[in-house]
Amino acid sequence: MMKVAPLRIRWLSYIFLFFWLLVIGRLFYLQVIRQDHYKSRAEKQYMTEIEIPPSRGTIYFTDRNGNVYPGAVNKSYFQLYVVPKDITDKEDAFKKLAEIIPGLNKDEVLQKMEKPDDPYELLEKKVSKEDAEKIKALAISGVGLKEEQYRDYPFGRFGSRLLGYVGPDPELNRQKGFYGLEGYYEESLRGIEGYFKGEKDPGGIWISVSEKEKIEKKNGTNLYLTVDYHIQQKAEEILKEMMKRWEPESAAIVVEEPSTGAIRAMAMLPDFDPNAYGDEKNFHVFQNELAQDIFEPGSIMKPITASVAINEGKVTENTTFEDKGILRIGGYKIENFKQKRYGVQTMTNVIEQSINTGAVFMQQQSGMEAFARYLEKFGFGAKTGIDAPGEVKGSIANLKNNREIEYATASFGQGISATPIGMLQSLSAIANKGNIMRPHLIARTVDADGVIAEIAPQILAPQVVSEETALTVSRMMASTVKNTYLNAKMSVDGYTISAKTGTAQIPNPNGGGYLGPDQTIQSIVSFFPSYDPRYILFFKMDRPKGSDAAGNSLPTYVKNMIVFLIQYAQIPPDRMPETIKTP
Repeated sequence: MMKVAPLRIRWLSYIFLFFWLLVIGRLFYLQVIRQDHYKSRAEKQYMTEIEIPPSRGTIYFTDRNGNVYPGAVNKSYFQLYVVPKDITDKEDAFKKLAEIIPGLNKDEVLQKMEKPDDPYELLEKKVSKEDAEKIKALAISGVGLKEEQYRDYPFGRFGSRLLGYVGPDPELNRQKGFYGLEGYYEESLRGIEGYFKGEKDPGGIWISVSEKEKIEKKNGTNLYLTVDYHIQQKAEEILKEMMKRWEPESAAIVVEEPSTGAIRAMAMLPDFDPNAYGDEKNFHVFQNELAQDIFEPGSIMKPITASVAINEGKVTENTTFEDKGILRIGGYKIENFKQKRYGVQTMTNVIEQSINTGAVFMQQQSGMEAFARYLEKFGFGAKTGIDAPGEVKGSIANLKNNREIEYATASFGQGISATPIGMLQSLSAIANKGNIMRPHLIARTVDADGVIAEIAPQILAPQVVSEETALTVSRMMASTVKNTYLNAKMSVDGYTISAKTGTAQIPNPNGGGYLGPDQTIQSIVSFFPSYDPRYILFFKMDRPKGSDAAGNSLPTYVKNMIVFLIQYAQIPPDRMPETIKTP
């Protein structure tokens, strides 16, 4: 019997040791293994971290005199909110607020104030600075104001498809740039958030002697566009006239400096109001169709076909061929516009009269291998690298079939595709002595530290054709304005102007052939002065009504822009006015 007690004591010791080890193990787990987790939870009890949002960069239009015009800016506003549990007299609070903001709905406001467990109830999203000051002066318990910024577009619809818009991003729970330059340069424009971390007492007051951590915000970069405010304004004015007269589905104008690639105007209609983008039902208007849509270019392709044949030494501008009005390749038939027959014609006549069979003749003289190789050099099937989001590329994939008919139709711009900006850049090689420059929309940037970065012109494709070839084709295009019906519509006394129109059929989206003859894309490319061009212009309309050809619909609008540019940029005449006779 005397041995029972020591046994019990031993078992009690084991049990005590077991629980003691459990406690020690639990403390080790909490204090060592889970230290960071519980330290973080403890810090959250008294540490507060506040994000400091940066100011978004401003986007400026510019002009030739160095003036700037803010196209996208930030404006401050205040959010009005209540903390229901802190409001002592709800009726009185509403009455005072309604005197400053008459639009408040009493039932809704009082309903929000009757939520004692809710720490925050928004009453009004945008309160002006003036009204915010009046509300602050009232010092109503439980009523607060939070300053915010929103994106504002001072010129409304002006340049909207170029600029894009800023709106909420649900995934990131913040504002973000969408489409246009706002989307493309989102990272630069947005800036970098800062934050402040410190300790507060139970009453929510910062403890002055506590350790604090602060990282400064970095505001977004300001963008200064190559787009000239006045040229853009003129382009949009002309577009509205085109839309009213011809009622196309859409229309666009680009004005570019071929020697630098700087875009001086990029206008598209229909457009939208970036200050009320949520009201828009046609989402296509958010896109930059000049970089994101492809089309079959039609006869504006012919100067490129001529460039290939001339540069290869297969033809000259004076080489002749006989047009019989119809050309058969395999089981296919190629005809000229309105089934015209021209007889013996020079290569210059082919460009002047836009003869399809003549374009095929030049392509056949070049040969399929050379023609395909040059088209790649001209940029077909590739992107231009323009600073616009979602740029796509056209296609010359059908040429890989090595079928004669595919090359024949490509010579006059059917069966291949390009974006409008891609087509413009290809043709700019003729205006720029054989070189293609990368198109760009930004002239310079200025970051939050005031560091200025000038955007230098970049060569996209050097010496696609020789300078002599480019000059020859420029002369052929100038002859098109001087010696055809375009003379009455486009000529400007004292200036040589080169141009080529194009009327392209639209492929049937259901496959097989093209839509009817009244369903066309009409375009024109023009540059001047012809032998040292300051500007190259591209005009385009999709499905205009009442016009069977670009030569009927577009030339007078192009002349309108040319006359404006001559006066605005003070471009001197490049030849003697024809009304002045030399001795």
